[in-house]
Amino acid sequence: MLAEGKYFFNIGGSIPAYVRYVIFRDNQFELVETEDEFRSIFAPVAGPQEALSYALAVKHLSAYYGLGINSRYQYFVDEIEDTHVEERADGYLVHLFFYEVFGCGPHLTYKVDVNVTSQGYVTEIDRKPIYKDPSEDNLCVD
Repeated sequence: MLAEGKYFFNIGGSIPAYVRYVIFRDNQFELVETEDEFRSIFAPVAGPQEALSYALAVKHLSAYYGLGINSRYQYFVDEIEDTHVEERADGYLVHLFFYEVFGCGPHLTYKVDVNVTSQGYVTEIDRKPIYKDPSEDNLCVD
């Protein structure tokens, strides 16, 4: 088990799967374990594509495109927006998603908005459930 703060996030359930990065810089491989290290290498964030990439790298979130209505799902919102990035005075608003894989159902999908500053700080500003698959209501995933 890795010490808290020595990884970006855990994508595992009862068996941890920690996300860290290895980069090739100055003719050698380098382990990047923290957001601070990542920021020192990759900031400033310049442009919407970089903001999207940056948010996906440091947070346990996903980009979804082309979401349609599935008649089997239960929806909690009237409209679902694809992943997109909006420029703001303090950086970029990045619209992403999180699917609740682990635990016992229901397994909700959330829309998650994060703010990415040009200095490379990523802050979650909104998270709301948008839909679920009722067939997963009694599903337990470790």
